[in-house]
This record gives sequence, C-alpha cells and structure tokens, in this order.
Amino acid sequence: MRKMKTEHYYGSELNRFIDENCSHEMDCINFDAVLVKVSKRRIRFIEAKRENEGLAKSESRVFGILQHLLGTINKEWKIEYFIVRSDETFDNNFIQKMDGEPFAFLNRKELITWINFEVEILEEQKKECYRRLIEEG
Repeated sequence: MRKMKTEHYYGSELNRFIDENCSHEMDCINFDAVLVKVSKRRIRFIEAKRENEGLAKSESRVFGILQHLLGTINKEWKIEYFIVRSDETFDNNFIQKMDGEPFAFLNRKELITWINFEVEILEEQKKECYRRLIEEG
C-alpha cells in the first residue's frame, strides 16, 4: 500500500528533491537570510515567519546546534540568531531572538538599518517591546 503524503512547502527544488528521495533521519532547512558583515565581524541568521507561525522542530534543532557550535568555535565574531515576524510589506516587524525572547518592534526603515548593521537595538527598544507585548496581552 502506498503511503499518503501531506502537502509540504519547499523553500527550493533541492529541498523537495531531498524530502522525496533522501533519508529522513537528518534535518534539512532553508535559511531565509544569513547576513555577514566582515568589517564588523558579525553574522546574523534570520528566519522569516508570519505573525503566528512557529518554527519547525527541525529549524529549532538546527539553529540550536549552529548556535552551540559556532559560539564555541569562534569567539572573535558576534553570531546572532533571529526570527523576523512580518507580513509581505515589512511595514511592521516583530523581532525575536531564536529562543523566543522578544527583541524589538521595528518599522520598515528601522528594519532596513538593522539588517544593514547600521544600528544596534537599544536596551530602551527592548523594554518598549516588552511593554507593547504586555499591553497587547
């Protein structure tokens, strides 16, 4: 009897090929963005999600492994992991650390400057993020 397959979203044709033809005893994920700013010795892994969309178990597992390995291998570079929650316009963005910790609410312009490594999220912005989350319940 043939096993029924559920409909999957594939980030690329390679991901589809791997899912349909290769072992499922490994994790295969697409990164939405890996930003490298050599002059600042910074790397940001970013996963984009809709407002209420969660990370897949495989995404959480892979990001956790990378965070551990890259954090212990190289102390000279700052390596960060974020989820950007937004709609297609990127006008209003909720930034979380990969562990789910709220980080900031950024508008489109602020998001661009943050992605460009032009600004840091200030402690005051983090506090404002927590305040908004509490108010919104």
